[in-house]
Amino acid sequence: MRVVLPGDREGIYYMYLEGIDVPMQQAYIPRPKDTVIGKVIAEKKNVAYIVDISSFYAMTVLIKGLDTRLKQEDIIIGNVGDNLENLENIRVLKGGVLIELPPSKIPRVIGTRGEMLKHISNITGSKLEIGKNGLVWMNGGKLHTTIKILETIVRRAHIRGLTDYISKEFGER
Repeated sequence: MRVVLPGDREGIYYMYLEGIDVPMQQAYIPRPKDTVIGKVIAEKKNVAYIVDISSFYAMTVLIKGLDTRLKQEDIIIGNVGDNLENLENIRVLKGGVLIELPPSKIPRVIGTRGEMLKHISNITGSKLEIGKNGLVWMNGGKLHTTIKILETIVRRAHIRGLTDYISKEFGER
């Protein structure tokens, strides 16, 4: 069932529960300096790579000045440039698993001052890289448990005491 109230934009839902105003669903809109994860989908005439960042348009990575050549299907992490078209400070993420979460839940996955992210790493031993576009790359540790924790955070993002709940359900390492 879909409820759209006057003033709500199509496709965006807000829930006000216990004083927390959390967007339930929204598309990622790039902002300068955002850290994003993407997949190289094409090379454009030895000038730039086209990168899919799960947004309404793709980003480019200029070949000039890159230390390494990228290949199609490479997973990379970088920062959105000031012109909102280029990715800067690129690193290639090798191995690992890539999953997609709703971009509106990413602040809850990171937590205040990165506390939730550290907590997840302590419990599972996994290394995590988070993109504001909703893509999460993880490597090592208990990947299955990491995915379960992330799914729990997405389901329970609007509820207070989430860190305590995660500790109780999945335990400390």
